[in-house]
Amino acid sequence: MQNYRKNKYLEKKNMPDINPRRLFITILIACSALTGCFLSESAPIYYHYAGSSMEPTISDSNYLTIDPTAYDENLPERHDIIVFTHPKVPENHLLKRIIGLPGEKITIQDGNLWIDDQLIDETYIREPARYNGEWLLGEQEYIVLGDNRNNSSDSHNWGALPFENIEGKAIHICINRDILSCQEIETE
Repeated sequence: MQNYRKNKYLEKKNMPDINPRRLFITILIACSALTGCFLSESAPIYYHYAGSSMEPTISDSNYLTIDPTAYDENLPERHDIIVFTHPKVPENHLLKRIIGLPGEKITIQDGNLWIDDQLIDETYIREPARYNGEWLLGEQEYIVLGDNRNNSSDSHNWGALPFENIEGKAIHICINRDILSCQEIETE
């Protein structure tokens, strides 16, 4: 049988003594720091919603998880619910549903929504809008409206939303901050 103490590959060669506990703590701190750097941009953000402009879909005091990277590689889609900075008051962050996409003509007439002259059935709104309007969207412009059409500060008040104002996409609605109370947002 070979004597392992004389094996040149197993001999100790001026290696410093490594404390296993210290090594573990060092690795743990490094992994935490790296994970924090990677997750800070992609981790969902909790957003506490206050208001009634998105009823009946989202109620006052619901929590939402927001994906801040949702549009890094994909464009927003119709019916996505988004958080964005107000185009006229940048310190305000709002939550609305995307209705109009770049290049479209959006018309609200007699409580009906028309997109490029096609009537759209809106099953998610509280009641039909009591206002009329028409918007022709340019590149990277969106029409965003609250589901509670008649109680919402949105594109019908201040116009199209530029893409650069979008901060993220709402992914889950939560009754409280408990993850078990969350359910995925359905967007038709």
